[in-house]
Formats: sequence, C-alpha cells, structure tokens
Amino acid sequence: MHRTQRYRDLAFRCALGDDVLLLHAFHGVERLGRLFQYDLELLSEHTRIDPNKLLGQPACVRVDTPHGDRWFHGIVTRFVVARSDSHLHTYRATLRPWLWMLTRTTDCRIFQDMTVPQILTEVFRTFGFADVRHHLTHDYAQREYCVQYRESAFDFVSRLMEEEGIYYQFEHTDDRHVLVLHDSSIGHTLARGCGKLPLRDQARGAGAIDSVWNWACDHQVLPGALSLEAFDFKDPSKPLRVRDRFERDHAHDEYEVFDYSTRYDDQDIGDRLARVRLESIQAAHRITTAETDARHVSTGKLIRLRRSRSAAVDEPLLITAATYRLRNDAFDAHTQSPGEPVFQCAFEALPLGVPYRVPQTTPRPEIRGPQTAIVVGPTGQEIYVDEHARIKVQFHWDRYGRADESSSCWIRVSQPWAGKGYGGLAIPRIGQEVIVEFLEADPDRPIVTGRVYNAASMPPVSNAGRDKQAKPGEKPYPSPQSVKEAAMMTSIRSQSLGGSGGHNEITMNDTAGAEGLFIKAQMDEVHIVGNDRLDMVGNNEAREVGNDRARKVGNNEVVEIGVNAMEKVGTDKIVDVGNTLVIQAGTSITLKCGASMIHMNQAGFITISGTVINVAGAANCNMAAPVTSVTGGLLMMTNGAINMVNGAALTTVNSGGKASVKAAGDAMVQGATVKLN
Repeated sequence: MHRTQRYRDLAFRCALGDDVLLLHAFHGVERLGRLFQYDLELLSEHTRIDPNKLLGQPACVRVDTPHGDRWFHGIVTRFVVARSDSHLHTYRATLRPWLWMLTRTTDCRIFQDMTVPQILTEVFRTFGFADVRHHLTHDYAQREYCVQYRESAFDFVSRLMEEEGIYYQFEHTDDRHVLVLHDSSIGHTLARGCGKLPLRDQARGAGAIDSVWNWACDHQVLPGALSLEAFDFKDPSKPLRVRDRFERDHAHDEYEVFDYSTRYDDQDIGDRLARVRLESIQAAHRITTAETDARHVSTGKLIRLRRSRSAAVDEPLLITAATYRLRNDAFDAHTQSPGEPVFQCAFEALPLGVPYRVPQTTPRPEIRGPQTAIVVGPTGQEIYVDEHARIKVQFHWDRYGRADESSSCWIRVSQPWAGKGYGGLAIPRIGQEVIVEFLEADPDRPIVTGRVYNAASMPPVSNAGRDKQAKPGEKPYPSPQSVKEAAMMTSIRSQSLGGSGGHNEITMNDTAGAEGLFIKAQMDEVHIVGNDRLDMVGNNEAREVGNDRARKVGNNEVVEIGVNAMEKVGTDKIVDVGNTLVIQAGTSITLKCGASMIHMNQAGFITISGTVINVAGAANCNMAAPVTSVTGGLLMMTNGAINMVNGAALTTVNSGGKASVKAAGDAMVQGATVKLN
C-alpha cells in the first residue's frame, strides 16, 4: 500500500521525493541569535536509503494551518538508519541552517578597515551563501584590524555580532531559509493569526481555537551597571572610561560590572559597547514563558495576548526562543496514541520595548605565547614605518596575505627605552623576522617585542680582528669566520641602505687576554660632550687621518709627553701665536734647514752657521758683549751713510798688511792726542 503525506497536517519534503520519507515526529529548538535544530523521526517503506543522497541537501517540513502553510526549512546535517519492522522502517534526520555549515570550518584570516556588517557579508560570500537580509538601524564603526584566528567561521561571526548587539532569526519558505539580521525591534512582524491569542489556564483539546497557556513571568536580580576602561596610545591622556546604568524598582539593582577593554579608542564607540553589553545582561531580567498551539508562533515574530474576551489586547511580545513538538497522524495502527496533539510550542518572550541582545558567550580566541612574523612593506623599500615607529608584518599563519604593506595593521615596536623625546630606536627592516605578542592575548592587538635571526637572515660575524695589526713577533689576531667562532663577541652592526654592503658597528670581544672594543663608522662619526671628557690609554695609541684634521681649543691646552715626541710634516707648518711663544729645552735646541743651523745649549753657547748670514734691523741692530769678535776670513765690510766705531776707553785698528782710510770729501782724525806712525 502506497502511503502519502499529501493530505496530512505535517509533511516532509526532501531530495528523494515527497513520500519516500514520511514525517512521524518533529522536535525543534529555536532561539534568537542562535542556530536552530530540527530533529525528525521518519518512516519509510524503503529498506535501503542512501544517506549520501540526503546529507548536505535542503529539506523542509510543511505544517498545515488555517492561515496558510508554515515551513521549517533546513539542510540535512545528520541521517540515522534506526530500525526496521515488518511494516515501516524508521529513520532519523537533523535539519540545521546553512549558517551551521560555518561550524565545519576553521581558518586564520585578517579583515582590515571594514565594519562588522561588511565582514559578515564577506564571510558568507566566501562560502557561497547569500540568503541574508539586513534590518540593521545603527551606524557601525569601521574596524581597522579584525582577526579570525584558529576558530570556526561561525564562532568568528557570532562573537562579532554579540559584541555589536546584532542578533538574527530565520525566515522559512518551502525552498529556502533566510538569515535576517536585527539590532533593534524594528523589522519584527506579527505572526500570522497571533494578533489576539487568548490566554487560558490549560491546553484545550483537538479542534480548539489557537490559545496560550501555562503563562509565567520570570524576574531576576542582575547587575544594573557596567563600566569599561580603555587606553589609546595616540592620545594617552584622553579619558575613555564609559558607564551605563539600568535602574530597576527592586533593591540591590546598582551592582556594577567593570572590565578593561581593548575594543575601542573613541568614547562614543565605548558608550555603545557598554550599552550593548549591559543590555545583553539585562535581557534576562524579565522573561515570559508559555505554551501554545498557535502554529505560526515562531522565533523573531510578535504575538499579542488577550487575557479575556472583554480585556484589551496586551502589548506585543517578541518571541525570543521556541521549542516545537509535532506529531503526525498514524501511518500504522500502532504509531500514535489517541488524542496526542499535532502541534505544541513552548516559548520565551520579551516585551517589545525591551532591547534584545544575545548573551556574549562565544569565546574570543587568545594567543597566549609569542609568535614570529616577517616584516613587510611596499616593493622596492627597505624600511616601511609610520610616525609612531610602527611596522607591518606578514604572519606565518595568514595564507591570504600578500607579504606587502596591506598584510597587517600598523604594529607598535618595543624599544629598549622609550621616553618623551628620548630613548632608543631601531626600526625592524623589511625581510627581518620579529617576535610578536598580543596585548591581553587579543589577536587584534599585536605588538612587536623582539627580533630573531633565521637561515635567510644570519647573524653578523664581526671583522674586528681584520682591523687590528699584530705587533712584530706576535701571532696575528684571529678573525672569526662563523657565528660559532664569534660567540665570544657581542656586536651591534647596522647595514647601509641600497645594498652597498657598508655598515656601522660596535663589537666587544670577551676572549681572555684579547679583550677589546671595536667601533666602526662607515662614513661620519660625531662626538658631542657637554662638559668634560677623559680618555685614558694604558699602553699605545695610534691615530690615522686620511685627509684633513682640524682642532679648536677655546681656552688653554696642555700637552705633556713623558719621554720623546716626534712631529713630521710633509710640506709646510705654520705656528701663529697671538702673544708670546716660548720654546724651552733642558740641554740644547737646534734649528736646521739644509746648510743653515742655529744651535744653542744649556752652557749659553749659541752657534749660527750658514752660507750667507744676513742680520738686518729696520731701526737698530745691536750686538753687545764684554768681548765681541767679528771675523771675515777674506773680507769684512761695514757700509752705512755714517759708520761709527767707538771705544769707551780704547779703539784699535790693526792690520797685518796695509791700512787705508779714504774719503770722497773730508777725512778727519781727531782726538786729545793724535799719533800717526
């Protein structure tokens, strides 16, 4: 005998055909902002049904009502072959929404400069789902950086919606179910036939008018205030503490929840986040529960109750959760108890004026330990940094990143010292591997805390040994050729930009007996000392200047040399003294220039020798001594307009040969007594 559901109150449709599987019983659970689940008990005359022809396929349940058919539509996510008897075979199936498919996948993915509704649309599009309708009324702030990290796509979108106060319902037809997004009561419509449902003490029998019974209203004491604190590094003094309060008519309604948040850096955004979070807590303050046989009562719809025929209709209630139990008429004599209701629903509801928010229960992923990443930036650049010394990185787990300036947000970098206008600064360069940690373990809040080497970026091996010359008889100073050999060295080495191969370096060698400090400036080196400077060298010092050297001393300079000093000038040397120049030697002083020489010693002897010696005075030229001797080996001439030879006691002119006195004019020899012999 062929069995059909065509004329029954309940029917099941699937990819196998209308009457291959017959609906015997249905149990469904729905809640605003949560996935529905419909568990079906099915009967069939077929003994072998291939589950693979049903899994992942759409299916639906039809419910006949006085106001038109109602549909429960979903995707078959589970199919069980239960038992068989001589008449009908039993199967069980579970229907869930397409959104449930997002629980079957996990990923690591970065979203930048997008609002939460935009992120939701992008995630749904990625998996090929477009049955979404928006009833969103608020403006949503753009998120600079939002990370899905090792979590299912469903958990990712769920926590974003919970945080922003977005919840959803599903609307069903015979061929689809649509995800409808809400953030307020706007957009919720009245369930068909539920504009004035009578409130009764208990359920009526079959054929009774749609009604509501077992009505109850549950009230709870809940936190009445919520405060959040945050910090914005771009404006550290900006106040970001926000607070929201719900006043109730009962005692002890003032208890506050306080939390520190990394989710906002603007007070208006903080106010909204605090309001949404407190509303999600307060949504459970007053919950109406009841049961009904009205077949269009469903989650996300509105109903109105009438307490008596003469009473006014109550304010609308928003159905926030529903549990359905449906049972079909008998297909066999033993499959149904007499009088069992076909449709029964237990529901929860809120007054329409009470904002509904989903409890913020979806866990946020945490990154408890450090990770590493590669510094990235635009093609052709070696350093990519902003005004806050932040960089961008490519995380190893980000398979969608392109290793360029769009791979991450700007990330702050820990420095050895950071003060207002002072501290240390070393910008990680493109291609380097850095250590990244996360504030509050939040994947959305990375911070660079260190740098590491890898096989593509090996540590520098100092060439300090190559620049030290061994003394005669000493072994050459060994230059390490590998990191292992250079383990005794502590180095800081930079790298010149542009691929020139140059670098600046500071290296400390801790080899016993060969300890040393090596400093290299690839181009210029500048020392600025505000007050005093002391250099002490225990042994030798050598200084070599390849070009010019200038030294300026503002006041006095003292140079003290213990033994010898030698100064060699290749061309000229000029000593310019503004006042007095004193050259003092304990034994002798010699000035030599080719064949000319001036020599003086400590005994007082001064010798001047040269091929020609000229002594000239612009006014006077005096020589004075107890004995003064002037000797010309061949000729001695004294020329002048007037030549005077004076002797205080005696003047003698002697000649071994002849003596001649000549004058062009008069010649005078005058004295107290003049003798000519």
